[in-house]
Amino acid sequence: MPGLLRGSADDWRRILSDPAAVQRPDEGTWSPLEYAAHVRDLCRVYRARLNLMLVR
Repeated sequence: MPGLLRGSADDWRRILSDPAAVQRPDEGTWSPLEYAAHVRDLCRVYRARLNLMLVR
């Protein structure tokens, strides 16, 4: 999993460098920026959970 996350960094950099990344394609779909923020938040949550498992 760590390799997949690191490997996707270049993809996200490319996607988010597009000025249109802040725009939703339609009302029911997040923008690429919103998806990226969601992925970031999930990574933080799972990192915290993993740390709790490793500490116990």
